Amino acid sequence: NQQALRVELTRNEGEKPIVLHYRKFHVGGKQKEYKLTIGEYDSLPGYNALSYHNGEKPIVLHYRKFHVGGKQKEYKLTIGEYDSLPGYNALSYHNGEKFTTKSWKEVRDGDSCSGRLSGGWWFKRCNEANLNGWHSTQSPSARAFGITWHIKDKDESYNYTYHKVEMKIRDADFDFCTGSLKS
Repeated sequence: NQQALRVELTRNEGEKPIVLHYRKFHVGGKQKEYKLTIGEYDSLPGYNALSYHNGEKPIVLHYRKFHVGGKQKEYKLTIGEYDSLPGYNALSYHNGEKFTTKSWKEVRDGDSCSGRLSGGWWFKRCNEANLNGWHSTQSPSARAFGITWHIKDKDESYNYTYHKVEMKIRDADFDFCTGSLKS
């Protein structure tokens, strides 16, 4: 019984691909470990990459802790132990936030975005990352309301156009269980 969460982002302009790897992913209070990888499955064995169509090797980012609370905790996001490339840690901005959507009845303190952005996310005074935004083909000023992954000190990263997002979750020990774990 494998669960999977996969996210794949592609955009037009050239930038290095990004791989996010989560060693622990808890959903709904279950204390089972999961691994979250983001991007294309064929970029690295066992990992995924956010592809920007420029042919460079992907950048691998690690969060050793990733937890989404259950319904009673309003799907609160808890992440930590980021140990990768500085500047690409966009998801940490949303740490501790509860999941919200445009149709959410109660607006969270400081949440000025969920009512005007598409998709649900762990919004906090807008976003640094939003993988559930709409695919934008509009002007750069409108793109920030689409699929977003902000790169620190690179405000133009809000304007990157991503074409595809897909998420999957799987057990953290999946490679070990299938015999494909490499030492």
